[in-house]
Amino acid sequence: MLNAIVHSETTRQTTYIFTGAHVETNPVCIPITRDIAEAAAARGSQLVSVILQCDVEENIKRGTSSGRVGKLTNPDTIRKIIESGPVFSFEGRFPGVTEVKLDTTGKEPREVAQIILELVEKASKE
Repeated sequence: MLNAIVHSETTRQTTYIFTGAHVETNPVCIPITRDIAEAAAARGSQLVSVILQCDVEENIKRGTSSGRVGKLTNPDTIRKIIESGPVFSFEGRFPGVTEVKLDTTGKEPREVAQIILELVEKASKE
């Protein structure tokens, strides 16, 4: 999939968003994130890593809300993932990556989406 994105002329101006709960202690994270960073560099695109942070209890409350369909909703599993280690950071690993940490505690999804949009737009102008 990344190869198609890198070489597509028709989507050159498209912003791609990849999501994941990548944890530093998971050895799979390094090759996945390296592939994303290399694809961005090959495409000549700015890579903006946005790490969403949230209070553990609020995170569990959000994760178990009735509106979540087809997503992880087990509170014990959510807590285990959160407590399994720090979120993977691109910082210092891949050149040219902008990384921002955003505390979403107490923020509504639309508000967080707007903040992320502004961060990505700002980074694309730099």
